[in-house]
Amino acid sequence: MINKFFLSLVISILPFSSVRKYFYNKTLSYLIDKNTYLGFLVILQSENCNISNSKIKPFNVIKSRKIRITNSNIDKFNRIINLDCLSLYGCMFGTYNKVYGKKLINTKSKLSIDQNSIVENYNFFDLNDQIIIKKNCKIISHCNFWTHGFDGSRTIMIKGPIEILESVVIESCVTIISSIVIQKKSVVKFGSIVHKNLLETGVYSSNEIFKKI
Repeated sequence: MINKFFLSLVISILPFSSVRKYFYNKTLSYLIDKNTYLGFLVILQSENCNISNSKIKPFNVIKSRKIRITNSNIDKFNRIINLDCLSLYGCMFGTYNKVYGKKLINTKSKLSIDQNSIVENYNFFDLNDQIIIKKNCKIISHCNFWTHGFDGSRTIMIKGPIEILESVVIESCVTIISSIVIQKKSVVKFGSIVHKNLLETGVYSSNEIFKKI
């Protein structure tokens, strides 16, 4: 039996997007529509893959049990691996982003990005739990999203989801830890470390609100 990764790798280096789509659909039973563009070396590994009206530029690796990409654009050199579900709808995903789940995939390892949201470049997403980014959000560059950590003795792992509500702006170099909700229309300023819920709409530096909106 041919290794699925090897098969995906071979398909990804075939000439022309239409040829790559044909062989992904034919050999791996993916559903990639005619309006989708797959660049060179786009390696897709999934048990259930559905991509429509989207553009995935060259040199991307996406490994997720379920892939749902609709009306979205993914730039180059992203690595998205070991997820239960990747769901992108009407969004833009920049370059050199890393999204890592555990090798032993759990059902909570889900990344969902909704309509008109933008993730720029060089961001890191830890997917031990789910990360949900709602509509009209903007995440700039060099941010870190951690869905797991440890207690003070570093013996017990603590996990929890991150939920970013509508129209939030996360500026560069922000770190967000597990079990966090960020209220809609908020702004998290450059270099902040967010370790508790931001439940009022406002402009935040770390967890301190200095301007209500």
